[in-house]
Amino acid sequence: MDSRAFDIEGFLRDADHCYRELHGDEVVRFFEEALLRARACGSADAVIVVANEFGSVARTRGELGRARELYREALSLLERRPGEVPVRSRASLLLNYGDVCVAQGSFAEAVELFDAAEALLADEPECCYERSAICNNRSSAWRGLGRMADARRDLERAVDLLGRVPGSAGARAVARVNMAQLLIDEGRLDAAERALAPALEAFLTLSGGRDIHRPNAFAAAGQLRMLQGRYAEAAVCYREAARSLADKVGASENVERLRAAGSRAARLAGWEAGAS
Repeated sequence: MDSRAFDIEGFLRDADHCYRELHGDEVVRFFEEALLRARACGSADAVIVVANEFGSVARTRGELGRARELYREALSLLERRPGEVPVRSRASLLLNYGDVCVAQGSFAEAVELFDAAEALLADEPECCYERSAICNNRSSAWRGLGRMADARRDLERAVDLLGRVPGSAGARAVARVNMAQLLIDEGRLDAAERALAPALEAFLTLSGGRDIHRPNAFAAAGQLRMLQGRYAEAAVCYREAARSLADKVGASENVERLRAAGSRAARLAGWEAGAS
């Protein structure tokens, strides 16, 4: 059967609604059911699209093994059909797989995937948003490898590319968070705070306060406050990160890690464990 047996455009519309309107475990169930339907109808196109989207959700939840399996399945299907899948879709898949590698600490592998995604878009000058995302995410891999100059270069390129993209406030906020994390790694805490403050303010309202990147921004703020010795503020930031993530993708390992970080910060601040 071909992709007409699975309404890919309808799935993408429903996925957008899912990200905006559904909460917690409802999001996971939506993607699990969609993937079962895509596999059942025998559509490689559908499986590639659904697995790519579902992989991002799994990664955000901290289910890195599951995310890697989803991307490998999609890549295996893609490799059997060279030239048949749109360039942007192939680049998106490599970008998302690279994000999983970063989360697993496989930084060199991640750089290779990001480079491959960038090469696919080399002849697509209108893909400024996609190219900025590659630069933004590759900066995290460079940081993991200790190559701070390369990380800074990629972040600067990301910001430059976003200057050509209308309505890119969310992506700009993500770039600010990544720059703050780079500055934290360099021990430049005051500069990190200046970089992070506008991003935190932006995420209060982006996507109605439910942007998928909001938890990471508040987690970065929690890390910064811990290093500054501002433990009570760190606890608030970590708890907000955990709350936002649980609201978005449900109970997960990453939510529990954030809650644990908030509890540690609260203890250092002298709070009771159950204080809010």
